[in-house]
Amino acid sequence: MVRRSTRRELLSAGGAAALALALPGCGFGVGGSRTETGVTVWDISTDGEQDLIKDVAARFNSRHDGVPVTVQFFQNDPYKNRLRTSVISGTPPDLFYGWGGDQLKAFVDAGEVIAVPPSVDTDRYLPSVMDAVTFDGQIYGVPKAGTQPKVFFYNKEVFEEHALTPPATWNELMGTVDTLSRAGVVPISLAGQNMWTSMMYLEYLVNRVGGPDPLDRVISGDPGAWSDPAFVEANAMIQDLVSAGAFPDGFAALNADTNQDTQLLYSGQAGMMLHGAWTYGNLLNDAPNSWTTDSDGSPSPPSKGARGIRRPWSAT
Repeated sequence: MVRRSTRRELLSAGGAAALALALPGCGFGVGGSRTETGVTVWDISTDGEQDLIKDVAARFNSRHDGVPVTVQFFQNDPYKNRLRTSVISGTPPDLFYGWGGDQLKAFVDAGEVIAVPPSVDTDRYLPSVMDAVTFDGQIYGVPKAGTQPKVFFYNKEVFEEHALTPPATWNELMGTVDTLSRAGVVPISLAGQNMWTSMMYLEYLVNRVGGPDPLDRVISGDPGAWSDPAFVEANAMIQDLVSAGAFPDGFAALNADTNQDTQLLYSGQAGMMLHGAWTYGNLLNDAPNSWTTDSDGSPSPPSKGARGIRRPWSAT
């Protein structure tokens, strides 16, 4: 039963991707023979989130003798293949980071993932968040990170140099792209090797053009969902960006896992970048000299002439 308490504590430590419980092989159950080997957790967090998870594991280990928790961190894209391979081979980690949906359901159908025990309070989470990890009335994961929107970041010095203000409409965005492109500056940094970075443009433009219904149809498996006029229009808008030279040459080879996209932004080679709010920590970590520090120790925007990133803004 020690194994059961281990899982409960780690799952409750989360706070919207999910951690799921995995069976490490045939015949394994809660309180089974592998209890003495401890618990392995796989995750892809970076920077502050990674430090937090390490701290949670260390505090757990200090309170529970004989059942150590070991956390292994991976880069985003390599992790996806490694997780899939480990589950197929019957050697998955005990808890793992995932995105829910069809991949998690496949693991559930294969009998490699067990449901979250009733002792875990899942009612405190939004139903829309839990839908992706709920199958046949059973919940197979819980959120482990806060909701973080995707936003546009911009380089303050680049914008000041070219007398630009953050665009608030699509037409203003296209105008900014044109100005920066003519000046020899990459308008928008994009690491296309990872694919999800490009997908952000499609999902958010579809939402702005057609509302939530087209995406809901995709999630529900409607075979005609991808032919919705909102997808057609959104893809045409993306092609307008490509034709205007919005993205770096060879962007399909740039890797977000190694922060190649953020490097273009904070170095001033690119003017903007659409990314998750979590990359704010990467910017602070990778370009510390681009920021000044307030008296309370918190980072503040760079002064004029300093290379750095100012506040993010939402595309409209």
